[in-house]
Amino acid sequence: MPLDTVYLDNNTWATVKVEAVMGNALPPEVNPSLGSKILAINTSWEISSPGQDIYYRREANPGSNDGRMIAAWTHRACFGNGAVYHEQV
Repeated sequence: MPLDTVYLDNNTWATVKVEAVMGNALPPEVNPSLGSKILAINTSWEISSPGQDIYYRREANPGSNDGRMIAAWTHRACFGNGAVYHEQV
């Protein structure tokens, strides 16, 4: 099965912390964590998925380092067909 590629793109903030999980279970928090990354402006986090969905969220106040994340997760469905997706965080 081909891998899908999801790019989490930061084209807005000087820096923004993003966390992601991969899996098809709900709620998203029960899926395996992919960790978190701090993205500088005009950079991306590349994630390969073998058909498992990607959920991600960003910090509530980008660049603040206060540790607060947006409560709601954004969902990118993946189907393992070699698709490429760009998601603005």
